Amino acid sequence: MRWIELTTVSDQYQAFFLKRTLEGENVQCIILNEATNQWIGSLIQVRVAETDQIKAVNVYEELKAKMNTVICPNCESQDVKFGLRKKTSWIQGLLLLALTYSLPIVAPFDAIYLYHCKKCSTEFRKEKF
Repeated sequence: MRWIELTTVSDQYQAFFLKRTLEGENVQCIILNEATNQWIGSLIQVRVAETDQIKAVNVYEELKAKMNTVICPNCESQDVKFGLRKKTSWIQGLLLLALTYSLPIVAPFDAIYLYHCKKCSTEFRKEKF
């Protein structure tokens, strides 16, 4: 059997999530470079059987589209924007920005940036893929 590279991902969670999703759609797939990723930080390859390539690409594209769509967890609206959280004053934002660029520490990016639903005013973080 011949294996075709579908994509490369940077962490094991993404690789196994994609593998499970593909296998749930009856697509044969394997993961390569899983062990070397832990030691030297290489990308993990997700490969699919050549006979399942078209189906795999369709499943993968559908999954990417679903993961890139931001939906409010409260009202399920897609009218969502990304920006400074409403509960953060401009002084807090300016202070965190100044600390980030002046000290050798990293201020938490998600401490002040969130998604904001325009319909119900809910603030939330989106899960990563």
